[in-house]
Amino acid sequence: MEDGIELVEWKSPDGSRRIVGASSGSLLIIGTSRAVVKNCLAVSHGQRPALKSDVELNRLRKELKSNSALTFGYVPAANSSKLLTFGIPLLLGRTPGDADFQRLISTGASKVFGSLGWGSRPYSTGIEDRYLISLHPGVVDRLKPGFTANTISSQIQTL
Repeated sequence: MEDGIELVEWKSPDGSRRIVGASSGSLLIIGTSRAVVKNCLAVSHGQRPALKSDVELNRLRKELKSNSALTFGYVPAANSSKLLTFGIPLLLGRTPGDADFQRLISTGASKVFGSLGWGSRPYSTGIEDRYLISLHPGVVDRLKPGFTANTISSQIQTL
């Protein structure tokens, strides 16, 4: 019993996996940690906002056409730097774990990146993945001048 909630926890024999569950009336919540289950219960009791009210999530769902996607994922801006702190070293061929490098990425990422979204769908004979990475408005404002349209006409001539 924790905060008046009965949590049931199962751990694999080697301790590498865990499932936590709780019930509230007819609702059963199963997650991978106590915090996840408690957060879901808080949403169901109206103590925290639900993801369905997240404007950015709804925008990314629409842009990535999540209703017809094979998969869809979303990381809110508040957590994107955590994901990037783990992912950027892998993309650069470095092993995660260098505390100074990860701190540098985390600090920089939280100032530049917003939410992250991805989706996959069938395409031709395979699967197409699409990723959307939001930038903080201040970063967009600084980058805009470099992306202005020009009036150069095409030099291509048809015969």
